[in-house]
Amino acid sequence: MAGILRSCGAWNVDSVITYLIVATGDLCDKVFAVIQNTIRDRNYRITIHKCESIADIIRVKPDLHVDFVIFAFDGRINHSVNEVEKNINLLDEFFIISGRICLVNCYGLPNTMGLMCHSADRLREKYCLRLLSANVYSPQGLENLGKRILYLSEALMGIHSGVPDLNMLTAI
Repeated sequence: MAGILRSCGAWNVDSVITYLIVATGDLCDKVFAVIQNTIRDRNYRITIHKCESIADIIRVKPDLHVDFVIFAFDGRINHSVNEVEKNINLLDEFFIISGRICLVNCYGLPNTMGLMCHSADRLREKYCLRLLSANVYSPQGLENLGKRILYLSEALMGIHSGVPDLNMLTAI
């Protein structure tokens, strides 16, 4: 299975959840920072890795253990969505089957909320993924995004019981 990022690998025994954020520079840094800020309230350790491409991780750390993958992209740019799909194809099917992938449509201007790219929605339907939208250029939008990602991943990892309720916080 060379060339595939598997869900198993070098386990980090100090961490309960290991995230991998896949996004271009600025978006990757914003999502990384918001998750880092959000986990401060938790009483367990979370590890966060970030990259611009799954191929980079496979090349540098082929035995990396990852529990949850976050793809952040600008849905208004079709090329970004196509890159996300290429990266999804480099993941072990376990991530898709278990729901341990989250798509994050990042936008900046308030009037772009309704402009979600049809190709992002097609990608969500094709792989049955969760698609979150957030204004990553707003502090409150970022804070809500961090909480939503954490609630979702904690429920999927069995840290909290029940079905993840992503409607607890609305996108801003």
